[in-house]
Amino acid sequence: MITDCQLKEVWCEAHDDITLIWERNATEEVEFIQVKGEEPDQLWSVAKLCQQDASRKQKTGTSILERSLSHHRCAEQCQFRIITSRDVMDELKSLMLPLSSPERVAAEEALAELAKACLTKLKDYKSPLGGDCLYWIDRAVWEVVHSTDSLESNNRIRLAEQLEHQGVFLISDQTKELYYKLVRLVFDAGLGTQAHQKKLRRQRVLQWLTDAANALAYPATVGGKRMLEKMQSAKLAPD
Repeated sequence: MITDCQLKEVWCEAHDDITLIWERNATEEVEFIQVKGEEPDQLWSVAKLCQQDASRKQKTGTSILERSLSHHRCAEQCQFRIITSRDVMDELKSLMLPLSSPERVAAEEALAELAKACLTKLKDYKSPLGGDCLYWIDRAVWEVVHSTDSLESNNRIRLAEQLEHQGVFLISDQTKELYYKLVRLVFDAGLGTQAHQKKLRRQRVLQWLTDAANALAYPATVGGKRMLEKMQSAKLAPD
């Protein structure tokens, strides 16, 4: 969201694990993301994607695909994403191709076979707005993140580049501290008990980032400003 002006809001642990609000060509789109951090003893497969919870009396709607598709109930266009730490079997590889990419278009036959396999397992399950497995597959992307260490390293590089773009230069330890503050901001949003507490809006986050970065880059200046604000708040004389 910090680096892409099309991404307007990130909702943490709201309707889904992560909900993204995009604005593309003056049209609002919603992306629902499920994150699966566990390490199963096998690669992700169609069977696992469509596996329903056998312990529940009402099994319909409990599989990963069904839970994701169930969010298709808003007026805006929907997209879906699954993020896992374990790789996928060949039958799901076509979902890893970016939407609207030439490679994705070329994989039309593989996607059709995948949709057929999912429809066979989930029968006639549909979203509140009538979308079926084919609708989900046409709008879903599968992403594999093997290592949180490599993810953090990449994120910190991108964060440093963004700060340089804003004219703020931090040493490595300061960038690392700022990154953890950013992670904490997201973590706290996920713990929010009210809707507005779970939503991170782009302009507000950019302002937060600027303030937090300057506080690290110029601690004495920021400290003096805080002291001034406290003294003014206490209604002390200007001198």
